[in-house]
Amino acid sequence: MATEPMTLGQLTTLLADMGFEHKVFDEHRVGYRHKSSGSFFVLPNRPPETRARESDYLHVRSQLDWLGLMEKADFDTHFAQLTAVRLARS
Repeated sequence: MATEPMTLGQLTTLLADMGFEHKVFDEHRVGYRHKSSGSFFVLPNRPPETRARESDYLHVRSQLDWLGLMEKADFDTHFAQLTAVRLARS
């Protein structure tokens, strides 16, 4: 599992790259829908640099795995690589 905090921007970019469409519901919530799988997530509508809540990324991680869209280990590897790049730049 991810050891460094991921941002909402990283999480939502992954969803967009996987073909999820987003819709802003209101100033507090954004929905993400994957048409072919029927998957749907609601995440906070906050700036992309905001730290993702653990409950949000764990929910996304488990649902992507359950639906066969991305295994948990691949999810973890993806965010570990992003963290390594971010730390190398700082």
